[in-house]
Amino acid sequence: MTVTDSGSRTTALVTGAAGFIGSHLVEYLLAAGWRVRGLDDFSSGTVENLRGPLLSRDFAFTEGSVLDERLVRSAAAGATHVFHLAGRVGALYVEQHPERTIREVVQATRTMLAVVDEIRAPLFFASTSEIYGDSGVQPLAEEADIIIAPPTNPRSSYAFGKGTGELLVNDYARRTGAPVVIGRLFNTIGVRQSGRYGSVVPRFVGWAQRDRPIVVYGDGRQTRSFTFVGDAVRAIAAGLTTSSAYGHTINIGSDQETSIGDLARLVIRLTGSSSTVRHESYDRVHGRGTRDIARRVPDTTRLRQLVGCRCATPLATAIGTIIESPSRVVAGESD
Repeated sequence: MTVTDSGSRTTALVTGAAGFIGSHLVEYLLAAGWRVRGLDDFSSGTVENLRGPLLSRDFAFTEGSVLDERLVRSAAAGATHVFHLAGRVGALYVEQHPERTIREVVQATRTMLAVVDEIRAPLFFASTSEIYGDSGVQPLAEEADIIIAPPTNPRSSYAFGKGTGELLVNDYARRTGAPVVIGRLFNTIGVRQSGRYGSVVPRFVGWAQRDRPIVVYGDGRQTRSFTFVGDAVRAIAAGLTTSSAYGHTINIGSDQETSIGDLARLVIRLTGSSSTVRHESYDRVHGRGTRDIARRVPDTTRLRQLVGCRCATPLATAIGTIIESPSRVVAGESD
């Protein structure tokens, strides 16, 4: 079953609804005929992100933390599907608050599992490609060993936290037989993403729009697979409404691989900017002993075979939507 062929109206709870990906998911579900309940504490999301959904009679919003189990239970009452996207955003926060990062991920996961167990709703758990670490085996398949940077690197706390969250979700599914889907998101980009938290594409676009130098860490040969947010939310929704995906961990990402140096040059070309590229050492910004991931590209076989989705929007098209957006998030918050 997909979100467009359901025989009856469904009701979703989306945590992190005011965030970048969450707000796009809310819009997608509403357009597909769902009723949607959103929960967010505005730690990184904004009311502006929900400007459209708040006008809909099919959308109800609750302000508050996903760590508040009583509040989550209230927001989830009557929900037929639960999408858990809430969480802290960006490498900068993680590096500054490693202990809090792990604790909040684990506590939030426990809360969500308790709630979905009570209402008997399928759960989508948003995980991250960060847990693959600096793997030498590419493309990255879901059953591959996860590689986490040494605990001396505070950024590893995000991978530790999400990895623990996945363990809890999988254990819950094994014990109860409940329908769960774990989605490992790969560098999702699009309108409403802020450079404030270290996200590379909005930062590059913001610098280019002001003709400022684009700062690339290292030699720029490190590669990523950037995924258009529209593709990502379609895959998230389809994953939780496709029974063959239940019980699986699924990479949600594009298999188009791009170096960071090429990304900078593409942004300059698309914006018509006079910016130059300036290289800086990774550890100067992130601390001594840290290093960037050399390569990260997903194996998308499960996404295609189990969910019937591909994240195929070209990178230039995705960046174009950001450039054309009137949002001040691009140029005003990318320093």
